[in-house]
Amino acid sequence: MMGCSLKPLSDCSPKIASGDNSVCAHDAPAQNGYGVRVEINRGAWMSNSNLKTALFILRLGITIFFAVWALEKFIKPETTVAIWEAFYHVDALPLQASYAIGALQTAVVLCFFFGILKFWSYGLLMLMHAGSTVSSYEQLFNPYTGSNHLFVAAVPVLGALIALFLMRSDDTLLTLPAKTG
Repeated sequence: MMGCSLKPLSDCSPKIASGDNSVCAHDAPAQNGYGVRVEINRGAWMSNSNLKTALFILRLGITIFFAVWALEKFIKPETTVAIWEAFYHVDALPLQASYAIGALQTAVVLCFFFGILKFWSYGLLMLMHAGSTVSSYEQLFNPYTGSNHLFVAAVPVLGALIALFLMRSDDTLLTLPAKTG
């Protein structure tokens, strides 16, 4: 259980020395020999299995989100051409480029889902999404014009991607094992 209590400072040393799963911190001792001891037990906050399950749910949801966009590049390549013209100022993107972009995005999304090369797949997906989110800044700053409020959904997705990137070493549920050697 998470809590804070006044305890003798000498109580902190055994916990630190024993490698206990809790954290003990205190300020300078008061004149009576007592200080503030803060003990946080990670196990009480969230179990390791709950953390892994939560990270998997985030990864699954983000995979579904990006799979829709990746498949669109094959199903409706003309939409990709229009998006690149409107948001990235690329005029006359060849239709075949939509397939190449879709293949690259699909490969990154699959690596992300299976936890392959986490630094690169999580990082690349995060950077690609950050780029597309920044490119829609006009819609983000005018959310009540037309259907611009839908662009705001990109912001929490970016937050989830950043969180997953930072916690990628804990995201191990249903991932392929990393090769060592």
